[in-house]
Amino acid sequence: MTPLYPHEFATRLSGLSLFDYSAQVIPDSNLDDLDPIERFRLRNIIQEYRGESALLSLQDDELDRALQFVRRDGERDIPTVAGLLTIGRASSIKRLLPSAGLSFQVLHNSEVRLNETMDKSILATFEVVQDYMKAWNPEQEMMTGFYRMSIPEFDPRAFREAIVNAFSHRDYSILS
Repeated sequence: MTPLYPHEFATRLSGLSLFDYSAQVIPDSNLDDLDPIERFRLRNIIQEYRGESALLSLQDDELDRALQFVRRDGERDIPTVAGLLTIGRASSIKRLLPSAGLSFQVLHNSEVRLNETMDKSILATFEVVQDYMKAWNPEQEMMTGFYRMSIPEFDPRAFREAIVNAFSHRDYSILS
């Protein structure tokens, strides 16, 4: 048995699959903290990647409830951590979840070529990181018979999977 500090309870329970921090409401938030542009981006992603098409027919408030981006508290809906992270306004994320940002850094030997921190929704951040990956992923050309092929240094699918894992497995209850 290991003693825990109070701020470690959520992390420990999450590790045991007994607590979903992302499903918690953010008491100081309201529906204005959710960005309609990010919700539109989400709908485009669902359509582009052939996600659950029934979600596309839902009204905004129905979509938010279906994806558990909000929870009902008496008379009103309050955004959850998952809702704010996924479709929240950048200013609201920075104010309400200040440790949820992402830093993207490109190093060449010990020289920093790019160093940027983002406090955007996961969807917006994901797009920016994918664009950076395209720009900073050098390709080698190879000839195979009469065909020329470009082979990137990093497989974009593996990189995309790594980014998804970083976002989804991160412990957002840690405030640093």
